Amino acid sequence: MIAYPKAFRERLTKKQEVVEQQKESKESLEVWKALTSEVWELAMSNYYFETWMWQFKKVPAAITRLNKLVSQLKEKDTADIMENELRMKLDYIRNAKEMLEFTENKIEDTLRTLWAKRRELE
Repeated sequence: MIAYPKAFRERLTKKQEVVEQQKESKESLEVWKALTSEVWELAMSNYYFETWMWQFKKVPAAITRLNKLVSQLKEKDTADIMENELRMKLDYIRNAKEMLEFTENKIEDTLRTLWAKRRELE
């Protein structure tokens, strides 16, 4: 048997009492599972968004360099390739902007619903 100091035994006993006194949740297991799953999805989207933003921060400088490169072009085919790449990037940016705006609106709607529910639960 390990001999613990009296102070340690007292703290351990108090901690166990605190754990036993914690309030039971009224939420169902299904709610907690769904909440955990959705919070995980949000956390992963945060990770991927940060990764995307790290790459996206390079775009303005690349566009500036491309803009300077335009004056050096000598062939129409090269200009066509550059235009195609810029149009694809513009489409991508517009799609991302649209998805971000849609997501922002969904988050704001959900927060309003949550705030109303919190007032109801008080």
